[in-house]
Amino acid sequence: MMNPQELWLLRHAQASQDNHHDDFNRALTPEGVDEAHRMGQWLRQQQLFPDIILSSPAKRAISTTLLVVDELNMAAEFVQQAPELYFQGAKAIKTLVKSYLPSQQRILVVAHNPDLEKLLFHLCGQSLTLPTATLARFSLDLQQANLDLATAKLLSITSPSMLPK
Repeated sequence: MMNPQELWLLRHAQASQDNHHDDFNRALTPEGVDEAHRMGQWLRQQQLFPDIILSSPAKRAISTTLLVVDELNMAAEFVQQAPELYFQGAKAIKTLVKSYLPSQQRILVVAHNPDLEKLLFHLCGQSLTLPTATLARFSLDLQQANLDLATAKLLSITSPSMLPK
């Protein structure tokens, strides 16, 4: 029997709020860089390695992604930038993820709120907040890989504030 597939939702790390850049080009703050490194280290320590990483092309999301990839000692070719992940709605994320099922066992999505929180609610039926650089892990039953309402099992939510400095 195959292991259940997993979907991981990671909100980008903390980004600058300066008004000198448009939203798409906002950079990570020093704290955001630290958050992304710590999440990547935690994933490595837990032996959690995604098969593919789908990232919003926004600067703060791709920066988060590349810092996590570096901590996981993974090659950048595991990363695919997807415009659907930049404020196109939870349904667009769901459609994108479904296109990678069932060929990928563990899919990591790096994107933005409110879309991630809306998808999280759709998947598990719980209204939860997803602070910056926080990871929500779901188990997907292959019979439920269509990502219907409340069909995924929430395994964990991990945020940098829960991890050692």
